[in-house]
Amino acid sequence: MFSSRRSRKELAPPIRRADSDLYSDVLEPSRSERAYRESASYYGPHFQDVERGRAASISGPRIQPEYPDPWERRPEQWTPDVQEEYAFYKGCGDAHGAHNKRYHAHAATKDDGKGTLPFHNQVVELSQQGRDLSNRHLAARAGFRDKFPYAYHSHHSTTVNHEIEITAARESSVGWRRKEAQSQKEIRTLDPRTRGPEYSGRKGISSKEWKMMKKEEKLARSRPLQM
Repeated sequence: MFSSRRSRKELAPPIRRADSDLYSDVLEPSRSERAYRESASYYGPHFQDVERGRAASISGPRIQPEYPDPWERRPEQWTPDVQEEYAFYKGCGDAHGAHNKRYHAHAATKDDGKGTLPFHNQVVELSQQGRDLSNRHLAARAGFRDKFPYAYHSHHSTTVNHEIEITAARESSVGWRRKEAQSQKEIRTLDPRTRGPEYSGRKGISSKEWKMMKKEEKLARSRPLQM
């Protein structure tokens, strides 16, 4: 006789396996661990599409990667793309360091404690170049951190040492802007032509003197003629 009652097996909800179970192998645990390591991506959250051959970029708030505990380096042997981008950000840092030495060599030529107009013009140019190199180094290093957050040997190297270098590059960029602004201020003091459109164009006449001359001319024209 047919019964309308369903069995316990049919009524029981489906069993969902945890994500960790997908890689579990009770017969050979080492094989489970190896399969997980081989399947785990070494790209950061914003660059998962790169692995699939698609373009990727950070277009919103930065997503903090989930670091493995215990730490595991990914990839264990750096692939060509990781090596290439590592060499690029290192090269950017070396270029900025070499430029910083050129700037300090020029700064040592300031004899009178104030500097001449050509001196400060050169400082402005060097500061602008230093700012660009510093920004490039900052972008390259921060980009490597976001793209390959598991590439280093330890969690400390990624989250502490790397962040120290990124912060130093950011502060260096701000420092270059300050140097440029200071020399721009000195240039305005040394060269009256940079103070505004009221400069007469004649040597020895400052902007302030030129304004006084124009004021006196205006007062003279306003006085009645003496007959």
